[in-house]
Amino acid sequence: MAATRAARPTVGHSVGRKRLRAKNEPIGFGTDQCLLRLLDCRPSLRRAREFALIRIIVISTLVLIVASLGSALYYLYHDRGRGTRMVKALAIRVALSAGLLIFLFVSYKLGWIGDTGLR
Repeated sequence: MAATRAARPTVGHSVGRKRLRAKNEPIGFGTDQCLLRLLDCRPSLRRAREFALIRIIVISTLVLIVASLGSALYYLYHDRGRGTRMVKALAIRVALSAGLLIFLFVSYKLGWIGDTGLR
């Protein structure tokens, strides 16, 4: 058993590494090049960030749609049919809804979201 351990090289090696690294070689996480390599090597993290961004866009648009509907209700009671603020608020709500629908359709066609939605 001791003979097999002595036959191993003196460089640091762990299971799953692509190359051997000398024991005193710095890992180099502080450099920009290594950071970019780290981000490029993990597409699952980048994909998760894209999904989070899409969720944030969809949820914030839905909140804006509900807020626009609420402001239209407010203007309905306070203007008593004399102003056009309610019509403008409802037009904004329709535009936001159409924009969200177009965004979801384009996201589906570009492959940003799948058949079952975000995973």
